[in-house]
Amino acid sequence: MGLVSEVVPDAEVEVRAMALASQLADGPQQAIRFIKEAVLQSMHLPLEQGLQFERKSFQLLFDTPDKKEGMRARLDKRPARFGLS
Repeated sequence: MGLVSEVVPDAEVEVRAMALASQLADGPQQAIRFIKEAVLQSMHLPLEQGLQFERKSFQLLFDTPDKKEGMRARLDKRPARFGLS
C-alpha cells in the first residue's frame, strides 16, 4: 500500500530519523515546503482541488534556482548544492 518506506530495528530508529532529516535539510527547501503543504492540503480538500494545488506548485517551482541547480548537477554528474544561488 505504500504506507511504509523503510523498517529499521528499534535501536536504529533515532539514528535513521536524523540521517533522513539531514538529507531533507540538504535538499531544495522551497520544493520541500510545497510538498509538505500539498500533503497537508490533501487532507482537507477534494481530490480535484488537491490536484490543482499540486499543479500550481509544480508551475511555481519550475523556474526556481533550485530546479536549475538540480538539473545542472544531474547533467554534471555531481551532487546538487541547493540554496547557494
